[in-house]
Amino acid sequence: MAAVRSLLLQGTPIILLLLILHMPSSSSLQAKRLNAGCIESERGALLSFKAGLSDLTGQLSSWQGEDCCLWKGVHCSNRTGYAVKLDLHGDCVSENFLGGEISSPLARLHHLSYLDLSCNNFTSIPKFIGSLTSLQYLNLSFSSFGGRVPPQLGNLSKLVYLDLSSDWGSTYSDSLTWVSHLSLLKYLDMSGMNLSATVDWIRGLSSLPSLEVLHLADCDLRNTIANLGHSNLTKLKVLNINDNYFHTALSPNWFWHIKTLTYLGLSATGFQGPVSYEMGNMTSLEQVYIDGNSIKGMIPPNWENLCNLKILDLSANNITGDIGDLMDRLPKCSWNKLYLLDFSYNKLGGKLPNWLQPLKNLSYLNLYSNDITGPLPLWIGELSNLTILNLDSNRMVGEINEEHFEALTNLQVLRMSDNSLSMVTHSNWIPPFKLKVACLRSCRLGPAFPSWIRWQRGIEVLDISNATIYDNVPDWLWDVVSTASILYMSKNLLSGTLPASLEMSAAEMIDLSSNRFAGPVPRFPRNIWYFDLSRNNLSGTLPDFRTMNLQNFLLYNNSISGSIPSSLCLVQFLYILDLSGNMLSGELPSCKGDYGPFKYMVTLNLNTNNLSGVFPSALQMSRDLVFLDLAYNQFSGNLPAWLGDKLPSLAFLRLRSNNFSGNIPIQLAIIQELQYIDLACNRISGQIPESIVNLSTTAHSNGHSDFLDAVEGAFGISNAVPQYYSPVIFYTEAISVITKRQQLEFSKGIQYVVNIDLSCNNLTGEIPQGISALIALKSLNLSWNHLRGRIPNNIGGLKELESFDLSNNELSGEIPSSISALTSLASLNLSYNNLSGRIPTGNQLQTLALDDPASMYVGNIGLCGPPLPKGCPGNATSHSPADEPEQQDNGMVNSIYLSIIIGFISGFWMVFCIMLLHKGLRYSYFFFIDDMYQKVYVHMIVTWNLLVRR
Repeated sequence: MAAVRSLLLQGTPIILLLLILHMPSSSSLQAKRLNAGCIESERGALLSFKAGLSDLTGQLSSWQGEDCCLWKGVHCSNRTGYAVKLDLHGDCVSENFLGGEISSPLARLHHLSYLDLSCNNFTSIPKFIGSLTSLQYLNLSFSSFGGRVPPQLGNLSKLVYLDLSSDWGSTYSDSLTWVSHLSLLKYLDMSGMNLSATVDWIRGLSSLPSLEVLHLADCDLRNTIANLGHSNLTKLKVLNINDNYFHTALSPNWFWHIKTLTYLGLSATGFQGPVSYEMGNMTSLEQVYIDGNSIKGMIPPNWENLCNLKILDLSANNITGDIGDLMDRLPKCSWNKLYLLDFSYNKLGGKLPNWLQPLKNLSYLNLYSNDITGPLPLWIGELSNLTILNLDSNRMVGEINEEHFEALTNLQVLRMSDNSLSMVTHSNWIPPFKLKVACLRSCRLGPAFPSWIRWQRGIEVLDISNATIYDNVPDWLWDVVSTASILYMSKNLLSGTLPASLEMSAAEMIDLSSNRFAGPVPRFPRNIWYFDLSRNNLSGTLPDFRTMNLQNFLLYNNSISGSIPSSLCLVQFLYILDLSGNMLSGELPSCKGDYGPFKYMVTLNLNTNNLSGVFPSALQMSRDLVFLDLAYNQFSGNLPAWLGDKLPSLAFLRLRSNNFSGNIPIQLAIIQELQYIDLACNRISGQIPESIVNLSTTAHSNGHSDFLDAVEGAFGISNAVPQYYSPVIFYTEAISVITKRQQLEFSKGIQYVVNIDLSCNNLTGEIPQGISALIALKSLNLSWNHLRGRIPNNIGGLKELESFDLSNNELSGEIPSSISALTSLASLNLSYNNLSGRIPTGNQLQTLALDDPASMYVGNIGLCGPPLPKGCPGNATSHSPADEPEQQDNGMVNSIYLSIIIGFISGFWMVFCIMLLHKGLRYSYFFFIDDMYQKVYVHMIVTWNLLVRR
């Protein structure tokens, strides 16, 4: 019966089902055949067929003995003894299947009317199947067939049911003329087959007078025929052409004249234009799927004729207008039949209508991601059959009270996240529903913890993040959510401790970040793979990593102390580990072997701890590592040369404020994706390697690594999560970047930050001349080193540079005139070097000079010209009249300087001679000096002691 239900869902005709159900079963045949043996030639054919197969799971283990009619999957006629049915379907889920090649002895089963080889692993569809002319049912779906569909299948003139569907896309047919010979065909499924070369595919199918079900989903179809003319598809009830590439107007089209259609599947086909007017004439329609296209406009008035409509899916289009107007245009004659309405992912605005008589039979209402405003109408609470309600990501406002849920006894999924709704209920309210999914993120549920959740004992997904709850978490909550797979309560002010029972919960994803939880970190739940406890007040040490499923663990900005336990090495598929902003000490576990937490790691953030040791050798296996932050720790030793070879995906490297020493490895430039290098404030010496100019990503105009997008998230929920709920997890820790003489926080967009910071080290030598090749560089900081030589003349090639700092070095020579080409520059610091000559001018340089010119050039006594007050000396060969006053002024100034010097010398010798000859005056002078010294000394001692006590 399960198979029959499956066929009914696919739209299989009742006649065909009766045909299948009335085929003689194995037990009835054996009872009537009175132990007669099977036809000997057919037994031999079956054994030869078996010999060519791979049967690793023993599906054909019963194929032995004389009577082949007793073998599994073989059914014989109780009248003639011939094999009439061969059912060898495998299991597509558990991969319990047959393999190999379908051999030709099978062609000797001339009386075979039913052949099912689905869900196996065969090589190709053999041509000899076309000789089984008695076949009425042929199912070769999902059997890994490749190559061309043999046109000999057109010889199967008695065929009623044909299923060649697949998800491999390796089977193709360049013509469908063979299908036109199957005049008795009622069911045809070729979904997943490559039909891109079949230009006239519609005409090849339009001559099938008996066809009732047609599935051509994901067939790489690329064209339609607007005017088909005469067609024999007069009985077609189900048409499924989802997931193709038409990219044309929805109307006109060849299928509008088929008045018998009850099911129309046009999902993700690239259709454009307004909602079809012609559809209003297809009065038999019950299910309409036009989602994932570019349809726009409003439902036409003649849709009032669709009195049999049960399901309407217009999601993921460009439908605009008022949601109230759209829902009022639904056919009134089908209001008591409508079962599913999906208008999600459109651009609908306005308010929901105020109906007096709502859709009594509605079970699924999805308005996700629109622009709907206004309050939630009370008629929602009267939809007693409603199972799923999704209003996420709109702009709805107002209060929701108990009356809005009064009759929702069947409600299982409630999603109202990202609105401005407030849920106001009494503390003793017992809701009529038993939810499996409750998503109320960014709704106002507080300040007290919502007590109605206590009655949702079967909850699987609970999201009450950012819900203005300022309360202690009640003890009963942990019992309620013990069977939930997803628990989100981040961005509230929840307090309390995390219970030890959390270890026994069934949770796969937990986000309790940005709250006030205190106490120790509990042991990890056994099935957890996403665990975020960041931004809390947790303390103590890290628990043992005893879960094998952990993929993302975020604990940053807490007060965790102690060392990172060696049990971390037991985690096999860790993608994100962020323990930054704690008080961890010791070394990172080495984790020897080919597997461990670092093998698949994408993000490792340990900054702002007290970790020590050399650069972690365990990272040699991290070929997928994109983001590495070890800043503000006590790591020491040389940077290893293997960085370039072992970390090919690295895009973000921050090691600032450690004790690393030695040279910058020249192999660092091998990393093609590296766009952010911060080695500031270490003890690194030697020269800046010339190879740094070969950083590929920084030398590209787009300037960022595609790999660094992983920092922004994109870790979705897999099949472990109920299919009606698939949120996306974003890794959005604010990353601190020092640039433009300030510290900036990036919670998003870090992939567009292209920086090199080597400041506060002991680097010597010159700036590499080829550094201008890094055209995407936005910030370059080489300050507080011992760099010598000149600033490269072609520095103006760094067109994207926004922050440039060379201060506190020993650079000399003139500032290159090309620096004026840095039109994006927002911060420039060349102070405290040995630079000389005239300062270049330019629009951007003049703008920077308006802020604080001294800070940019101070400490370079040889610099002159604006914006400094020191003028540059004129040309000595110039004698223009305009220069004469200046020359006269210079002579006068020189005379004044000479007079001052002579006066000072004369005065000094006069006082000296008087004191030398007059004893009393000499004693008085030195007594005065000693007295002043004693007073100043005592004052300094008293002041110092006072400061020390404070």
